[in-house]
Amino acid sequence: MNNRGFDFAVKAMGALEMYREMYQSGPEYGHELSHVLNTLRMRAETLTVKTGSDFADKKFLMAFADALEVADKPGEYIPLSQRQG
Repeated sequence: MNNRGFDFAVKAMGALEMYREMYQSGPEYGHELSHVLNTLRMRAETLTVKTGSDFADKKFLMAFADALEVADKPGEYIPLSQRQG
């Protein structure tokens, strides 16, 4: 993996932190979170290579978007290694 995926994720987190500080967990933050999740996933989808550092970036960005989405939901998180099926 090169640093492009990581750098993009850092910028996304910066935007979310700004909204979180300004709006806490209000609807504005929810809209920004949805926008950031969509942006991360769209960016990942532009990386169509199936091998190499671009593919690693794609997987990282998709997993990062999933992690952000799960972190915003109530309930306990079950790690992939502990999930059934």
